[in-house]
Amino acid sequence: MNFFGEQAIQYDALIENIIITMMRTIDDMYSDLNWDLVVLDALVHPMRNRATLLPVTIISLDGKDFVLADNMSHRIESMILRLHHLTTTSMPLSRLSAANDDTLTTTDWNKARLSISSNNSEWHKFEYKYDSDLAWLDSISVHNLDYSQLTLQEELAIKTWQGLPATYSRFWCKTRAI
Repeated sequence: MNFFGEQAIQYDALIENIIITMMRTIDDMYSDLNWDLVVLDALVHPMRNRATLLPVTIISLDGKDFVLADNMSHRIESMILRLHHLTTTSMPLSRLSAANDDTLTTTDWNKARLSISSNNSEWHKFEYKYDSDLAWLDSISVHNLDYSQLTLQEELAIKTWQGLPATYSRFWCKTRAI
């Protein structure tokens, strides 16, 4: 059997299971909601072997945010972590949709976004990217002096899909030994 073929099957199955879990939860809680787009963002913390979901956004006529129930959140985080492991071990990047094609290697992603459209022609899209600020934040202890200098707004911005703007002055970059 083709090794990459098996990985492709596992990848597709994980994405499908994430979508099914999300949609069942949304249907259970918002059965009358007429949605156009659902966006799930996740942070991957490889050093801690953990993934964290951010609030799921449902874009509808009235624009609502949706937070998955804890048991569903845990299941999806587990699947995202397995997807990260699968894609960073040996799957070719051409199988995925990279946000920063010029800088990624097979081990470089710590943020993921899954968009699910109600439009059947663009049913779902999985994106990922590497954020060095998130990698830095994951590498330090909450007792670290740099962490204590980080504002809550900076920490929250780092933990979004967008992250900090490229032009943002990062004090932690200046304190690193070269």
